[in-house]
Amino acid sequence: MATPLMIETDEEPKKKSMISAILVPVLLLALSGGLGFSFSKFYVSPMIEANASTEAAPVPTAEKSVVPVHNSNEPSMVVVPLEAILTNLSDPSDVWVRAEFSVLFNKQPSADVTAEIQSDFLRYMKTVKLRNLEGAIGFEHMLEDLNERAQMISGGEAGRVLVKAFIVQ
Repeated sequence: MATPLMIETDEEPKKKSMISAILVPVLLLALSGGLGFSFSKFYVSPMIEANASTEAAPVPTAEKSVVPVHNSNEPSMVVVPLEAILTNLSDPSDVWVRAEFSVLFNKQPSADVTAEIQSDFLRYMKTVKLRNLEGAIGFEHMLEDLNERAQMISGGEAGRVLVKAFIVQ
């Protein structure tokens, strides 16, 4: 009878590869944990302590006041806060917006000019659609429109419209 052909193979368990498969991830995990700890201990912690040790800035009061802004290189500017605008958008009409703006003027504006800017901003916000406000670009376009409107109404005296709060619900 013919004897079957026997093929010899090295079927020894690979202990070396199992140890390296366990040891390498454990070492990488320990190394990353140590780096994270040292980063937070020696870099982030001193920054937090430095910020905590400084005195908190005073919170401005809620009363409407005119704040002059002075810079030695530029003529004096005046920041005039406007009343908060609360209105619904044109599309969808069940979405409401609350916006608080201030306008930067080259000189002290009359009360009529600020009232006209306030009412014009309200009329403009009623025509805005929600899809026009989506993303940073949409918000920037709205702000550019408000800047143009403020400059047209004030005869070029309005420098910039500043956004204090803008909430869409």
